[in-house]
Amino acid sequence: MLTRLKFLFTGSLVNSCSIYLVYFKPSWQANFKEAISSKKELFFLFLTAILITINWGGYILAVNLERVVEASMGYFLAPVINMIGGYIFFHERISRLKQWAVFFATIGALYYVFSGDSFPWLGLLIGLTFSSYGIARKAMVTSAVPGLYIETLLLLPFIFIFSLWFYANYDLAIFNINYQQIFY
Repeated sequence: MLTRLKFLFTGSLVNSCSIYLVYFKPSWQANFKEAISSKKELFFLFLTAILITINWGGYILAVNLERVVEASMGYFLAPVINMIGGYIFFHERISRLKQWAVFFATIGALYYVFSGDSFPWLGLLIGLTFSSYGIARKAMVTSAVPGLYIETLLLLPFIFIFSLWFYANYDLAIFNINYQQIFY
């Protein structure tokens, strides 16, 4: 469990350092500046950052608990939830073929839910957070790369504090690398 949490938070730290590439494309620069000047956009970016963090953490937890099929069910449901969200929030039309696809996917998901021994809460958490993230991002003005950059920057203080706490209480592999073994 701890190694997977290390992966999540170390990955977030590395992501925040490497995503500075947003400054190399002028349209991303303008989009970045526009997004950070809007309180509403920053609030929604913080919300989406929390949603995708819950999604990643839920997937890591599902793998750690050996419930990968349940996690996969969540990602299987995500496009269905996205289509329903598009219909509700964006008034998108769903063709007859897509309606049938939603119907059959829903039947399959309900069969999975009621045929199992326990309720697949991790799968639903993963599906709902991933779909909510996609729906929220679609409603926003900020494009993908500057949005990811801002989301990562907004989470960085929390990740940094958590990493310090984690380092104080657990053993972090990133600080225990034996460089002599690597280079010699």
